[in-house]
Order: sequence, then structure tokens, then C-alpha cells
Amino acid sequence: MTTTKPHGYWQRNAQLLRDQAKTMTCKELATAHHATPKQIRHQLHLLKTTCKSAKLARYEHLSELCKKQLSVRQIAELEGKTTSAIYQELKLHGLSTINTQLRWTEAAIAELTEQAKTRTAAELAALRQFELKYMYKLLRRFGIKTRPHRTVVPRSPKPKAAPKQRTAAAYTPVLRKPAQPAYALPQPKPQPEIIWPTHVQVQRIATCIPANAPLCTSTSRKPLVLGKNFCNGPRAI
Repeated sequence: MTTTKPHGYWQRNAQLLRDQAKTMTCKELATAHHATPKQIRHQLHLLKTTCKSAKLARYEHLSELCKKQLSVRQIAELEGKTTSAIYQELKLHGLSTINTQLRWTEAAIAELTEQAKTRTAAELAALRQFELKYMYKLLRRFGIKTRPHRTVVPRSPKPKAAPKQRTAAAYTPVLRKPAQPAYALPQPKPQPEIIWPTHVQVQRIATCIPANAPLCTSTSRKPLVLGKNFCNGPRAI
């Protein structure tokens, strides 16, 4: 923002600034003169005058809106603020808007009740161009019930079947086979038979030989024959 003024600008516009200060706030004067609020306050101090209070201007503006029978939501839409901010400002200035319930006369409530008999809450909101949340609030406030979303048909009760006659066979325990596992149990792999060459002598353990029987220490490669390869001497270690 360019705030530099030509020489003698404030002296030439002193009377204009003094007249504008009676009805305009400091921010409005700064916008009109393309200056900063600090410059405006300094020039008003030199002129020994004050501008209109921003709080008083806001009070008068909100008072005019309240006199137009506007609700808080409508004021918030005009001002571009939230309803919570408007509520705080009204409370700060001691103002209050009209009660929306007072705008609904008995005839209007009766008309809404008749329309609610054949329409849902969403259809009523679209018909009157209200928000669905606000329409639900009105329906709860006036105790109006709308048509349900779908026609509810009461279900006919099922006929009770005759009790089953239990016999003795029904109480006989039934032996069931144990459930088979879903996976196959691991089977032992067959061990391949070792085929020894002909020149290798394989000595197998004979179960019929007593533990204290003397063993023959012969180095012969002939196959072991029970009763022939044993001697009467001490067992070789």
C-alpha cells in the first residue's frame, strides 16, 4: 500500500477529514484516503478531533440488521461470518435477534403438519428450501412426525409348529469315527539296501552269540560261520 502523500495533502484536506470523522471510523478513513490507520490517528490528533468509534459503528450496524427481522443465520450469511461469531457480537453489544419460533404462526404449523403426513423430512426441506438439519430441528420443536422413508408392513406371525416327539433312538449315542486330519501324516522313508562289493567282508552282529563267548581274531576274509570261527581261548579285545 502506498501511503506517501504529496506535500500539503493533509493541510488541503483538513476540513474534509474533520467532516468525515463525524460519520466514519478510523479504518474507513484510512481506506478513503489510501493511508494507514496510524496516519489517520496522527492527523486527527493534530486537528484535535476524534473519529467515530468502531464499536459504536458496529453496534448501529447490527441494530439495523436486527430491526429488519433477520435471524442470526441470515446475519451471518450477510456478514460472511459464522453464527457463533454473530452470537458473541450480539451478546457483547446487548442485542438480540427475533426468535424463529415466533415467526411460525398456528396456521403455518398446521400447514407443515399436513405436509408432513405425506412427505419425509428430506422432501419437506427441499419443498421449503431449508437445510435438512434445520428441518429436523423444526419438526422436533413442534412435535411433528413425518412419513417414514418406506412403508412398514407388519409381518404376520408364523404359525407355531407342533412339538417334535422324541423317541428312544433320539437319545442313543451315535459312535462317530475320529476325524481324520486334513494333512497326511509323515511316513518313514524306506532305507535303500546297501549292496557291498564281493571283496568286502561284512560282519553282522549275531544275536545268538553269548556275551562272554571268545571271538576269533582270524584275519580271514571268508564269511563268518557260527561254530567254526570261535576258539576256546580268551576273548580278543
